[in-house]
Amino acid sequence: MPAKQMASSHAMKRFFGAFHIFHAGAFRWVLQELFLWRLQQEKPDMVVMTLDTMVMDNDEALQREGCDPTYKKVKGFQPLQLIWNGKIVDAIFRRGKRHSNYGH
Repeated sequence: MPAKQMASSHAMKRFFGAFHIFHAGAFRWVLQELFLWRLQQEKPDMVVMTLDTMVMDNDEALQREGCDPTYKKVKGFQPLQLIWNGKIVDAIFRRGKRHSNYGH
């Protein structure tokens, strides 16, 4: 997908910012329900999941509220994502300075 068609990290921040704690729970619930539905459709013998972060570069945004320098030396965010079969099944939006092992 061309970069011009992708949402900027600032747009994603506004999108996720629309979900306060109660809405974020509903968003995560939808992701988990979709995951369970996919499992029922595909019936895999084994489920291999990946836990990873993704740096969202916010350097070019006019306002960078909540951004932190990331390990990739850009100001942005670093959501933690649980991925199965190339699809996000759960996610937590986090500040850029959070390492993938933060809190463990």
